[in-house]
Amino acid sequence: MNSRAGRFTQLVTGWLLTSTVIILPGTTGAARADDECGQATGAIVTCDAGTYSDGVHYQSDTSLALYFINPDTVIDGDVSLAVTGAGQDAGVEMPGIKALSGDISVSSFAGDASAKLNEILTPTDSVRQINVSSTQASASISLNPTALLSVNLSHYNLNARSDSSAGGSAKIEIDNSDGTNTFSLVAKGNNAITSETTGNGDAIIVFDNGTAPMPYGRILVDEFDDTAILASATGSGNAIISVQDLFLLSGGVDPDQNYLLAQTGENNLLGDATINVNGNTFFDGPGNLKADSAHGDASIVLSANPGLFIQINAPLSLVALAPEGTASVGQTGGLGPVQLNSFYQTDAVILAKGKQAAVTLADLELDATTATGSVTTELIGVKAESATPGLSTVGLAGEISVGNLNYENVKAVQYNGTGAISAARIKAMGTTASGIWVDVDTKAADPNVTFSENTSLVVDGRYPSGIVLAMVPDSAAALDLENGSILVSTKKYPSDTPLTPAAIVTMKNSDAAGGDYAVKIDVGAQMAIGEIKHYLEEQSILYSVLNKVDAAGARITLSNTGQVFGHAMMGGGASDFTFSGGSFTGNIYGDYDEINGQSSDTQNQGSDDFTWTDGVLTGDFYGQGGNDTATLVNIGDALFGKQYIKFDGGDDIDTFVQSDGSLSVSDIIAGPADVLVVMNFEIGSISSGGRTTLSGAGFALNGYAHQPDEAFFNDRYGDLIVREGSAIVISPDDAGAFELAANVHIDDADSSLAVSGASHVNLAGNLHNRGLLSLANGKTGETLTIGSSETAAACDCEGSRIALDINLSAGEADTVIFAGEVTGKVALELADIGGIASGAGLTLVRAADGVRLAPEAFSLADGRQPVSEDRVFELRHVVDDNGERIDLVVAGSRP
Repeated sequence: MNSRAGRFTQLVTGWLLTSTVIILPGTTGAARADDECGQATGAIVTCDAGTYSDGVHYQSDTSLALYFINPDTVIDGDVSLAVTGAGQDAGVEMPGIKALSGDISVSSFAGDASAKLNEILTPTDSVRQINVSSTQASASISLNPTALLSVNLSHYNLNARSDSSAGGSAKIEIDNSDGTNTFSLVAKGNNAITSETTGNGDAIIVFDNGTAPMPYGRILVDEFDDTAILASATGSGNAIISVQDLFLLSGGVDPDQNYLLAQTGENNLLGDATINVNGNTFFDGPGNLKADSAHGDASIVLSANPGLFIQINAPLSLVALAPEGTASVGQTGGLGPVQLNSFYQTDAVILAKGKQAAVTLADLELDATTATGSVTTELIGVKAESATPGLSTVGLAGEISVGNLNYENVKAVQYNGTGAISAARIKAMGTTASGIWVDVDTKAADPNVTFSENTSLVVDGRYPSGIVLAMVPDSAAALDLENGSILVSTKKYPSDTPLTPAAIVTMKNSDAAGGDYAVKIDVGAQMAIGEIKHYLEEQSILYSVLNKVDAAGARITLSNTGQVFGHAMMGGGASDFTFSGGSFTGNIYGDYDEINGQSSDTQNQGSDDFTWTDGVLTGDFYGQGGNDTATLVNIGDALFGKQYIKFDGGDDIDTFVQSDGSLSVSDIIAGPADVLVVMNFEIGSISSGGRTTLSGAGFALNGYAHQPDEAFFNDRYGDLIVREGSAIVISPDDAGAFELAANVHIDDADSSLAVSGASHVNLAGNLHNRGLLSLANGKTGETLTIGSSETAAACDCEGSRIALDINLSAGEADTVIFAGEVTGKVALELADIGGIASGAGLTLVRAADGVRLAPEAFSLADGRQPVSEDRVFELRHVVDDNGERIDLVVAGSRP
């Protein structure tokens, strides 16, 4: 007995001993005609002849099984078995024969139908069919390697079908879960391996090579252009395909074809479609793994064992479609990576599209970069699309690389819900390339994008964008960028004109007019956006934030404690930018890019708020249209990243606020370094103990129409407010004259406006003083003019103090000149910096031509009279040809 025959004898003996039928002694070797196996013994027909020249054909109305037990059997023709009786089963078992030139057909009308095979050696140039069907029960095809025999089916197509309405399933199974041997299956053409149910049973395909060592089981479907392996449930059952530890090879030619398709039909209202890929599984060749459910859920589940991996070589896509259910592509269990190398796709390399959609891959290695030639269509790496707004989720970790220089439009990741990107490295390349594209179609409760665990996003293109938020009216988006980096570059796309790469882009995804748009962006301390080398050297205009939503109802909120390089163009509508740590290198534009663009770029220019509490700023602020506010909290020049930082309020009524901290401020770029240039504001406010030093030759706040209850103030000028124990110090660069074109409000007793080193200060607006106005700086002869000829009033001074230097020995004093009426009581605080009095009077207060001074309006602070040697001085109201004034004169001798 040869070794192959011996192995079969052992195997068949094992089968027969475990069978429930009885084999009568002497029947297995009885002589029979070459074209038949003989009569059944019980419910079994034993086929052991060497040759069957016209195939083997049986029909019965009772249960019947055909057993082929001779390893040298050659069948020229088909093998068929049909059982028609109610509740009667049909089965064919072939542990192994030498050759079969025809098909295998097993059918049962009302019972189970099955085919169980091991090794069949056939010519490789012909295609055989194994068809198993049951009208009212289950149909199954089992290919079972054993320790003795492997499965080797060359060019055999498999079809299992059940039409049962009583739960009968259709199943095709290769079970090598104990890993005792290997198998090889070669099929050809469309639907080469099909499990189909039209009733309420499940359509199942299971290829399980268990934990078998190399070489793994191998399945090749060749020459198909639609679908190679199909599980179809058109009644009410589920469609399930499971593969483990296999080589799956595709001989297809069309990248949009399906290699594995689990599908529930349009009339199936209950069934789900599922594909499970486990263990060390390798795919090679074009096609999709597609789960498609018309009314139920569709899922592709990848589970790589620890230390193992799933490898998918291009071009191939993972697609889950569930228009009325949940579509998902996910990775569960184990720690091994899923390796997917692809560049062709139907809609995306990995796609989940349904009423709800989810893609969750914990260790993905996606490489979709190997296309050649000019590709003008869109390429998407990972996409989750839900028909219900906002109900798609993405969770990604690992390596994702999509696109190359040949692609026009590339998106590495796209979805319309929320995404958690953790420890991922995402790369996108193309003419118009985006790393993460979010279609914002609702007001999501959770952030649309979350970066954590040092996630990196790199995008290279002529028009590259890191994260894109494509918004519809009345939607809201949020980015929680905790830990990682976003880098956009145009280095691979040289251009004679500057390009505009942007790390974060918001844009309209609809032409609908009106509506609200809300965007919230949080950049954490462990986040980096852009790079300093790119910002300073590359011939492009880098944006960290580029808001293209031009709508009156838009509001973008940005907070930063990370390292950010690139301009922030906040766009149409309102905006809030809080800078509270890290660094920001670039300009902040409230509405449009003032340097590289024009005002017409943004039609709906709204109110913008910028708050700076910490962090190094290397750039300028431009408020532009709308009533804008810039607030600096405890900021000093140590946080200036360049010599001059400019804050330009732009149009409308803009407010500059300094809370705490110490700043040197001017309205022009001149003089010493570390100066904040504040221009085109209408209101300036110094609060919470802040100290502002005004340098240069002047400072101006633009005029605006005051409210009726502010009629005291001059509309030609803006308002400079100092309160809460704060101080403004006027200190010209050359100790010359200084023009303060503003209405000044000193709101409380602990706040002050002081002059230091100016020969003359002209306060062109009006003064509201409840605190201290001081010229006392150890130098006499300085003058301060308050008010102008346009208004009758100059100072609302009730309860105010004015401090002046006097020199009694030299007969010199500082002087305050009022160009309008003074109301209220003023206490003069005098600091004598001289020696013994000369006796001459000193003019402390003077009125401009035509202005009256009330004698009772001025008094010495605390009633203290200056004393020099034996002389005592007092205030005197003087009216003469030179006008009205308040002099300090000798009152008499000291008692």
